[in-house]
Amino acid sequence: MNDKMIKVTYNNLEVKEFKEGTTLREISESFKQNYAYDILVAKVDNDITDLSDEINKKCNVEFYDRSSRIGNSIYFASANFMMILAVRNVLGPDARVIIEHSLDKGVYCVIENAIINKSILKKVEDEMHKIREADYIFTKMSVSRLDAIKYFKKRKQIDKVNVLRYISNTYINLYRINDIYDYFHSKMA
Repeated sequence: MNDKMIKVTYNNLEVKEFKEGTTLREISESFKQNYAYDILVAKVDNDITDLSDEINKKCNVEFYDRSSRIGNSIYFASANFMMILAVRNVLGPDARVIIEHSLDKGVYCVIENAIINKSILKKVEDEMHKIREADYIFTKMSVSRLDAIKYFKKRKQIDKVNVLRYISNTYINLYRINDIYDYFHSKMA
């Protein structure tokens, strides 16, 4: 077992040592009292980083909750992914959510292959609360961009295929929650 200690400078104010391989989520526990909401993401040496990532060298760390611009963006993307899972859980695997664009403090969506009414929307909202309470984990996976394109073609998600065609990276990050995989421009909580 590795007992090497790494110096972490928090917000250019405080230095603490953590074992090499400690996750940013574990490190964030030492600073959560400084935040009004749950910490969602970290900035490590100026790179926005998932809390599941581990430290392996001396670094500067800042954390963000939903009260910050960066944290709110992560919170918004994570809520969208939870909504996609909730719609699928309520309406079945054929229901497909297309997130069109932001609208004031919300988002405009189209749900294909389903009939929507207020009762259904309430069930989706309740399901989102259940997902939140169950503390589902967003899992980041690095996959071949071409494999991701094949996956989204198979699921008839042409909007994702079109986005991925114009990315030059060989590998991209997909996020998984339960058995749903999706591509987002931002990090997840």
